[in-house]
Amino acid sequence: MDAEDYWTTLTSEYTRNRMSPQLAADFAAWIAEDWTREGRVADHNQMVTHEFRGALRSNNWLVDESSELSIPRSCVRHALSIVFFELRKDMGIAQTESENIAATRADIFLRNIWTGKVKASLVYHEQTPTFKGAAQ
Repeated sequence: MDAEDYWTTLTSEYTRNRMSPQLAADFAAWIAEDWTREGRVADHNQMVTHEFRGALRSNNWLVDESSELSIPRSCVRHALSIVFFELRKDMGIAQTESENIAATRADIFLRNIWTGKVKASLVYHEQTPTFKGAAQ
């Protein structure tokens, strides 16, 4: 498996294809009201991938330079949770308790990468890194 197989690029298409049916419908209706809003997915993808890549670099991880929107696959679920949370805020949709919890966990995960408490794995089959302290 090549190194690029461990990275996922968060394009707008990738993100939109992973929206729940309800979020996709809400987003389509929101865009129909004002077509200039369509770029919000790309804006949030860029913001979130920038944060994840910065966290990885702060802990001396080699970062895939082929795309500024690439993050390790082990970070994708958390990144999408943050993107979807921010999109719902943009659209004025109330967050459910589970959506709030997912966003909070994703933020904690990201902060723990910054502090080195979580090692973002490049192992393909690991969806979420283990929570081992930096000293372990």
